Amino acid sequence: MVCFIFAGESGKIAGRISDESNSPLIGVNVIIDGTSLGAATDSNGDYFIINIKPGIYSVRISMIGYQKLEIKDVLVRSDLTSRINASLTQTVIESEEAIEVIASRPMIQRDATSSIQVLSSDEIINMPVENVQDILATQAGFTKDADGDLHVRGGRSKELVYMIDGFVVKDPMGGDFIGNVNQNAIQELTIISGTFNAEYGQAMSGAINIITRDGDDTFSGRLDYSTNDFIQSPYHEQDAFKAVRDSDYVWIDISNKLVNYYQNYINTFSTKPVLPIFDLTINGQISTSAGGPLFFPNTTFYSSIMAENQDSNLPHGGDVTQDIMFKLTNRITDKTKISLQFHSSQKLNQYYSHKWKYLPLNNVHHFKAIERYAFSLNQSLRQNLFYTTQIALQKTWSRTGVRDLLPLPSQYDPPKTGSIVYFYETGTYGTYSLNQTTVLQFKSDLTWQANQRHLIKSGIQYYNYTLDIHNEEDPWVDGVNFYEDTTFTPIEAAFYVQDKVEFDFLVINLGLRWDYLDPNAGMWENVERFAERDPLTGNIILAKSVDVDPATQFSPRIGIGYPVTDKTIFHFSYGHFFQTASFDALYTNAMKDLSASLPMVGNPRILPQKTISFETGIKHEISPNLALHLNIWSKDIRGLLSTQQMRYLSTEYILFANTDYASVKGFDISVDKRITTFLGGSIKYTYSIAKGNNSNPKAGYFSAYFKEEVPHQEFFLDFDQRHDIAINLIVRGPESSHIHGNIICNVGSGLPYTPYVDPAFRVDVNSARKPWTFSIDARLNKKITVSSFSLDTFIEVTNFTNYENIRYVYSRTGKPFDPGASLLGNTPDSNYNPAHIGPPRAIKIGAFVEW
Repeated sequence: MVCFIFAGESGKIAGRISDESNSPLIGVNVIIDGTSLGAATDSNGDYFIINIKPGIYSVRISMIGYQKLEIKDVLVRSDLTSRINASLTQTVIESEEAIEVIASRPMIQRDATSSIQVLSSDEIINMPVENVQDILATQAGFTKDADGDLHVRGGRSKELVYMIDGFVVKDPMGGDFIGNVNQNAIQELTIISGTFNAEYGQAMSGAINIITRDGDDTFSGRLDYSTNDFIQSPYHEQDAFKAVRDSDYVWIDISNKLVNYYQNYINTFSTKPVLPIFDLTINGQISTSAGGPLFFPNTTFYSSIMAENQDSNLPHGGDVTQDIMFKLTNRITDKTKISLQFHSSQKLNQYYSHKWKYLPLNNVHHFKAIERYAFSLNQSLRQNLFYTTQIALQKTWSRTGVRDLLPLPSQYDPPKTGSIVYFYETGTYGTYSLNQTTVLQFKSDLTWQANQRHLIKSGIQYYNYTLDIHNEEDPWVDGVNFYEDTTFTPIEAAFYVQDKVEFDFLVINLGLRWDYLDPNAGMWENVERFAERDPLTGNIILAKSVDVDPATQFSPRIGIGYPVTDKTIFHFSYGHFFQTASFDALYTNAMKDLSASLPMVGNPRILPQKTISFETGIKHEISPNLALHLNIWSKDIRGLLSTQQMRYLSTEYILFANTDYASVKGFDISVDKRITTFLGGSIKYTYSIAKGNNSNPKAGYFSAYFKEEVPHQEFFLDFDQRHDIAINLIVRGPESSHIHGNIICNVGSGLPYTPYVDPAFRVDVNSARKPWTFSIDARLNKKITVSSFSLDTFIEVTNFTNYENIRYVYSRTGKPFDPGASLLGNTPDSNYNPAHIGPPRAIKIGAFVEW
């Protein structure tokens, strides 16, 4: 299940204004330049301004009889307080001129009571990364598994929640992040790991909050193009490996064919996205963005379009991606703002499968899309009180299939190998699915700065889903012949209240959250008994389904920040974090078809998964441009989603259940350096131990399928990476050169695997380790400015050293291409699977124009 939670989208400025003798000044006007926001100091000289959109501002401070002051480059971040203190000088001559001061930005955030990292648009746009997930991989506590999925502090990959302008962007059925975001459209990216406030729900490991841009009062824009065709992948040619002779192999440009499949098939959807995918005939990425005022009074717009067609470095793989956003903002009055937003994101892709190397067009490909129509109202009732109400209609599509074949049994054939036993020579992949969801969302938040100490925030959320589910498996003679076509209408709701208490000597975050889910579905009263005896006939019949009661839970949160000195802050946080399972675990095989071998059955009775998380740490400002962060944390995870084998009346089936558990502990150290004349960046190190009884929810199914014993003790999880180092180095040349570069280095210890030994001996699960991974990615920019236009050219190199990062190994040898035994179907061609190692060196070149 996915709850469409809404994150904080505004920040706060607060401080104290005094005279030259440090006595408080009463009635000083503090105004944010270019806005209608402002405040006056109270009897203690204190002031606060809330409901500020993240960004950089100038703050004007004035009072009759005192010299005016303008503080520039004040950085405001969502959910955080920027403290601006000032001292005014008396004057007998009134002047409109103000003394200009550049705001000093502290290297540590005193009111952040847990691990939080905020990246601005300038930091993001010049990083040598492809997407948001690549940015996250450079942060402390974030690691990638062999499949490239992200994990935060040893949690499973689906324990992260992604938000765009307060709306969660996920596939409700699978729980995966769906869609994309044009990096040009990001105003601010907030990364919260470990513990977080009560306004964030339905996540156990972390929250990613993306705030997109609004249009400004002046027109501006940007046009980008980049391509990575500079170096051809070695796997697009025959004989990529010296030990393999594959003269029958012919590389096929899958990405262009995917668009044709999509265009031939999309009209069969019961509903379809409003905008089709652009047919980008060249490999690379094109994006454009623009914003500015409209002819309507007090109205601005911002639009962003990104289209991408990228070949995979692996054979027969490709991605076609598109992201479009349009936003209108109107200030009805100085205290009331409305916003309309349309966001459409689509992705077509096909992953390389080694068994389909010689028949790639019969392999499966995937289509995912999301569309959101949103309305937002923000109104200040008083200087210390405002509310935000949002209504949205969001649709998602998730389709899995083979080419543009319709889901008819006559068009799918069982895959068969030929003379080379390993590779398929005929047939098609046997999976077809089309899940379409619609959710109507309502959310309202109220924020009240009760006094200088208490910032109270409360909110309610309500979501009404319609889930149209269609799945087929192996629809041929003697196949599984599984079929389902169902619709469900679950309902979610939530309420939270939190209070940020700010003293000079202490900051406390207190919160409580309540979540509600009504699956609106039935299930056997006893999930271990799918049948019962008919009292009239004595025959065995299918057990009756009983309506499942709604599930509710309370989540308490607490965070404390204690300034030991003005440069050192100790923080502590603790909380209970719940996350209900994605909807596919509730509704899979809703018709309870048990005719196949080991059928899997969804379970609407699944309880929310629970993590009890603890974190403590210290932040120290070594110098005005250098800071040290140390965090120690632990997580106790119970009731994790799992699959469990059931047996009744000689029938075996697999049921989703809450039987998995895990425990994680570790620490991370970060050294951050602000960009000065030539150099800036960060070094982050994470040490962690992640143990549990299963690494993913379907591990219980595979244990039953291979007739293996179900684990009853903790072992190192598949994504347990003991050491992780991320270095982000930013280099700038002399100002006149307009040259700057960004280098990212990621180093990680090997992930675990289970070695093969003689069956007579017992070997612990995941008791061996793969080799360490290493990569250097770099980007170099050169900027040329002419009048109001600027041209920026760049070159980007990933895996600069061409290091061979091993992702998968054979259990007998621990090597990626040597199985260690001559088994049926083994040949050098089958053994040398290029997906077992990471991408080789790649070069991208591009340019963008700004105005």
